[in-house]
Amino acid sequence: MIKPDVVKTLLIDGEKNCSLCKLIKPYTAYHRDKNSPNGYAYYCKECANTKARAHHKNRAKDESWVAHRRKNVNQKGKEAKLRAIDYLGGKCFDCGGNFPHYAYDFHHLDGETKLDNPSRFLRGDWDLAVLELSKCILLCSNCHRGRHFNA
Repeated sequence: MIKPDVVKTLLIDGEKNCSLCKLIKPYTAYHRDKNSPNGYAYYCKECANTKARAHHKNRAKDESWVAHRRKNVNQKGKEAKLRAIDYLGGKCFDCGGNFPHYAYDFHHLDGETKLDNPSRFLRGDWDLAVLELSKCILLCSNCHRGRHFNA
């Protein structure tokens, strides 16, 4: 095995040493990490993914952890949808009705500009979700079905 101080002299710009598998790989083989001194993760993507899969598989055996995680994910999804509903006015664009959050759909006015379902963006960065939501109107499920049926 090569000593760390020797590795530093062998590294070419654009490469780094994985802390887990000890192989020298290009920066493209690492996830970005703004908390790391050089902006890249300590483990290569392959090692990080293997480690994460093993951790998740181990945690999935614990039923209380699974129930807790499911509850948290569902709650965060509900909060994100409520925020998106507020952002789009909080009532159906067509009929003007107020409904529970689960009765609303996000309808793209122009299918050509659609990147993905806004609900997918709501799981991530709010700024990205707003970009997609700005292409949509809020419809209750009945009005949404009617728009697609009559299209």
